[in-house]
Amino acid sequence: MVKFILKRDRKRLFAFAPLQGETAKAYLNMTVDEAMAPESVIVWHQGKKIERSAAIFHIMRYLPGAWKLLSVFRFLPSFVSDPLYRFVARNRYRWFGRSESCMMPKPEWEEQFLP
Repeated sequence: MVKFILKRDRKRLFAFAPLQGETAKAYLNMTVDEAMAPESVIVWHQGKKIERSAAIFHIMRYLPGAWKLLSVFRFLPSFVSDPLYRFVARNRYRWFGRSESCMMPKPEWEEQFLP
């Protein structure tokens, strides 16, 4: 998800922090289970924590082009959209592959990575 956003976020609106890192601890007040869940997508926006499918739709709202259209689904209730989110999260490696190593950010992306 991070690579997807970085490639499309031309205005550099998004910054990223590991859920186990100091920045996430300071802002998100998460349980250990939440912080360790590899399928977690969490957005911190204007003092609010946005999670799961709502976070994805929020992100799409700020990406250029046709991606913006997906933000219309933010109006779906979470009991409808979150099961789909979890299904995609469980199957993402099967569908999109898994990297053997962490991506090294390009120099122009480095400032978007928080501790």
